[in-house]
Amino acid sequence: MSPLVIIILLALIQGVTEMLPVSSSGHLAIGRQFWELEATAGWLEVFLHTGTLVSIIIYYRTRILELITGVLKNDAAVRIQAIHVVIASIPVCIIGLFANQYLDEILNNIVLIGGCLMVTGFMLLSLFKKTRDDQDMTMGRALIIGLLQSIAILPGISRSGTTIVTARHLGVSPKKAAEFSFLISLVPLAGASAVKTLEAIDMGMGSLSVSHILIGASIAAVTGFISLVVLNRMLGSNTFRYFGFYCLLAGAALLAL
Repeated sequence: MSPLVIIILLALIQGVTEMLPVSSSGHLAIGRQFWELEATAGWLEVFLHTGTLVSIIIYYRTRILELITGVLKNDAAVRIQAIHVVIASIPVCIIGLFANQYLDEILNNIVLIGGCLMVTGFMLLSLFKKTRDDQDMTMGRALIIGLLQSIAILPGISRSGTTIVTARHLGVSPKKAAEFSFLISLVPLAGASAVKTLEAIDMGMGSLSVSHILIGASIAAVTGFISLVVLNRMLGSNTFRYFGFYCLLAGAALLAL
């Protein structure tokens, strides 16, 4: 299979799984091992993550602009909302910095990925229980969601799934849960892209060309945006929880292999 085809497939995987609650890190790790992508693919990961970062910014551009302008205008209510986002973003950034040196070893552990996918599956299936959806975001809820988000550093644990499920069990409405989930992903995604950029610079680009990488980033961005639209439409229905069955089956298949 040609490098360009592999890059396109990985970009599609990143765009879909970063937004839907099935773990992008787990699926990318499986894809890299299956297609035996070279170590210099660090550049590719940087741009694939950047692509999905761009799609989140575009999709939530109005909300992001409201937060920025509200903080600049010293709007008390908006400032509190921005603080919630910052509080929830801190735990995963701290843990990510300390765990970064171990990630390569973790990402190569298929057994771990399979087990974590099953954990994600059980988390998603927990939404079969009726939850309240009339609670506002608070400092405490933001911190809990942020702490749970940090667990998603493990490949196979879905970041979006973990944060949305946690917010839903804390009584946050589906729409607000999804919005908060992706707003608090902006800083970790940007930070991860920066760290991986430094690592990729040391490794070099290898046989990967700039044009191939840009194609991958563009596909990840477009696919990510479409996936966000799909996810937000599914949140209010029972179909969202059926991602849990997929994660259980995928995890069980990896463990069996």
